[in-house]
Amino acid sequence: MDALAFFAEIHKEATKASPTSTHKAIMQLAKYFRLRRNYTMNVDGLHRDTGLTTWRHSIGHDSETLHNRRQSGEDFSGANGMVVEMHGNIREVVCEECGHVSIVDAAVLKKFSASKVCFSDLCAIISVSMLIQCSMQVVHCSKCEAKGKDGVLRFRMLLYDDSQQDLVVDDFIELGQLDDDLSGADAILWMGISFEQSASTELFKEVSRSLKECGSQGNLTSIR
Repeated sequence: MDALAFFAEIHKEATKASPTSTHKAIMQLAKYFRLRRNYTMNVDGLHRDTGLTTWRHSIGHDSETLHNRRQSGEDFSGANGMVVEMHGNIREVVCEECGHVSIVDAAVLKKFSASKVCFSDLCAIISVSMLIQCSMQVVHCSKCEAKGKDGVLRFRMLLYDDSQQDLVVDDFIELGQLDDDLSGADAILWMGISFEQSASTELFKEVSRSLKECGSQGNLTSIR
């Protein structure tokens, strides 16, 4: 199965699923103003179904704009949205050319579902993200087409060794927001994390680093 078709199946499952009691409990924390931020590595977008807002940092910005924002030392404290999607969201697509993000609609999903894998020798040795670009069923960005450009859509979901990571997330900005949130937190809840995956252990190390720097390590309760 082609990668895009496989991700299209994940999208279908995610949109059919319902929020768990954990999602609802997090929403209750937000409702009573006890939630500073929820950082999730899940890509199913189920938090949105509870009414939790999504934290945004660079929607619609190209890589050059992102670079300039990094270099300027922009302050991202106080950003809107309760949930930081650290690995993206399977319910959205992003243009590889202009960076525009949009919700996956029925037409786009149908094209992705019909994708067929490219069996060229080149694709046999390159990364998964490049394999997506070599798909025989390419979906173009309407905004780019209107400007005479050839932008291609991909799911806004982070892959291993993703060469287009900046299109999905911006670690510099997210970690800046994390530092700000931790400096004003009373407790950290680790939910549904086994710490058997490299991404979760790296996040734990990053939280520990931030707490040491802000001098809050001894004042916080960490519940797993």
